[in-house]
Amino acid sequence: MTLVCMMMVSCKPDGSDGKPEGQEYVDLGLSVKWATCNVGATSPEDYGHYFAWGETSPKDEYTEDNCSTCGKQMSDIAGNAQYDAATANWGGDWRMPTKAEQE
Repeated sequence: MTLVCMMMVSCKPDGSDGKPEGQEYVDLGLSVKWATCNVGATSPEDYGHYFAWGETSPKDEYTEDNCSTCGKQMSDIAGNAQYDAATANWGGDWRMPTKAEQE
């Protein structure tokens, strides 16, 4: 079984103002506003943290043995603080984009 690690791209619901949790965003004229940095990054050029799918904390090493979500059937986790690293780390105004929003 292959583990999927990912960089975070975060979005927030349209219509929100300010810089929730101190994070900046850009309005691309789409359905959501997009974070200017990934979770764990300090600038737009920085990669930020990597997360296993459905996990909210980064690790030094990713294996099946240390994966809390391996084998779980999960699809849309956007906004669920138990599985969405953006929501868990930046708060309720932030979440991962849904598949439709990414497309």
